[in-house]
Amino acid sequence: MDTHRSQKLSIWRLTIVLQRALAFSCMALSLTLFVGCQTKQRANPVDPGGTSFEMPSVSFIACPDSNQILSIDSVTFAWKGNSSASVYRFGLVNSLSGQVYYPSTQYSSDWDTTRYAVFQHLDDSPYQFVLVTEYAGAGGYTTTYAKPFMVKTVAVPAILFVKKYTDVNAGSEFEIDVWVDGVQRVFAGDLAIAFDTKYLQLVTVAEGTLPEASGLTQMLVPDFGLSKVVSSANSLGEIDLSTAFLGSSSVGDTAISGTGSILKLTFTAVAAGQTSLSFRRANLRDVDDDPLVVGYGQVATVDVK
Repeated sequence: MDTHRSQKLSIWRLTIVLQRALAFSCMALSLTLFVGCQTKQRANPVDPGGTSFEMPSVSFIACPDSNQILSIDSVTFAWKGNSSASVYRFGLVNSLSGQVYYPSTQYSSDWDTTRYAVFQHLDDSPYQFVLVTEYAGAGGYTTTYAKPFMVKTVAVPAILFVKKYTDVNAGSEFEIDVWVDGVQRVFAGDLAIAFDTKYLQLVTVAEGTLPEASGLTQMLVPDFGLSKVVSSANSLGEIDLSTAFLGSSSVGDTAISGTGSILKLTFTAVAAGQTSLSFRRANLRDVDDDPLVVGYGQVATVDVK
């Protein structure tokens, strides 16, 4: 009988030991799983809910230095994100005109994984490349980068076309401005601009925006509001004109200085092909009627589809 009780006691004690051991093992396993889950969460830097979340960022591989002046009309940007989950939006802004350039006319505003951009045929102007990055599927957490630089292919003072490159469909109207860049006290100008009538037909020539912004009145001769003047230009393939900038002496200035548009040329594209506009003559005179030496070697390219 004592032996039987002893055996029952031993079995009962063994059962208690096994239950305690099992409970400890379950606790240890639960703790391991919990710690494992927490460790996984901390190791995910693209999860906004994680304890080690990192804001999206990029490292530029190729780009101009900040405020660098480029002597060519093209620029390349390349970058690398801090995660394989990074997506991007980007564009190039002309700081003078406000025009936004994209790598191509097919650019989409949707987020994508593109990590480079090439811009060509840039006008002489200050620009700012803007890049925004975020993690795919984790919207609301974005980082923006801005890279300012300048394109200066013609030494100032200069007279030049803006836009330098135009892509247009046949049958469409488009505009190209004539700008002065870095000039001082220009009173008058005498210009001749050549174009190919096989591809382009002149519609009109109008005043630029710089004289009005300077508080001056601009005169154009001849009057391109007359059909016979426009017809003559289209027969010759040349725009021949004189212009002057007039102001009130009470204002204290009777000439233009600085950078901006002095003429707006409107054309119709009539046939597919690539053509260009060029200066045959570009003479500017100051308020003392002395000639100003300006650069004008640039052409404006028009690609008609």
